[in-house]
Amino acid sequence: MCTHTEFEPLDFSGVYKELSELDRKYPFVKLSSIGKSVMGRDIFSLRVGRAASYVLFAAAFHGSEHITANVLMMFIEEFCSAYEKNRTLCGINIRRALGKRGVIFVPCVNPDGCEIAIRGADGCLKEKDKIYKMCQGDFAHFNANLRGVDINHNFDAGWEALRLLERKSGILGPAPTRFGGKRPHSEPETVAMVNL
Repeated sequence: MCTHTEFEPLDFSGVYKELSELDRKYPFVKLSSIGKSVMGRDIFSLRVGRAASYVLFAAAFHGSEHITANVLMMFIEEFCSAYEKNRTLCGINIRRALGKRGVIFVPCVNPDGCEIAIRGADGCLKEKDKIYKMCQGDFAHFNANLRGVDINHNFDAGWEALRLLERKSGILGPAPTRFGGKRPHSEPETVAMVNL
């Protein structure tokens, strides 16, 4: 059952705290870091089950969409409870559905972007002036990572086509949104997801 009664954005420390609590509570989960953000923040994953095949749930690729981290954390809580009690979730028996599969949850792919969108200038740390100039003070709509690269655009999946669209839109360098970087997989957040 969901324990969140009021919406409060989950910042980096909030995500880590909740994941750590789940790791302590459920012996069948494994908390780990799959990599680090530009600022050096861990990108956490939580695994359920040991298998050759995993299903991936990932959220908060965009800083301004940090609410997806909250939603995924709520789902993880319900998922783990159903798994532990051998109950159904949305009519599906979780243990039986997993069978020989596992699940990996990455609730916050872009911790730096989320910190910027939630905390504004305080989330930028030493890059405060650069980020303020880049987003013209509109931190709430900041999607990119700390380098101004949109993680969704940085994967090697249609990267060239996106690059052309960016240029047509006048996006030629680091920006609060839609800049895919100088090459695919140039960002540590993207590399962490690809390696995972």
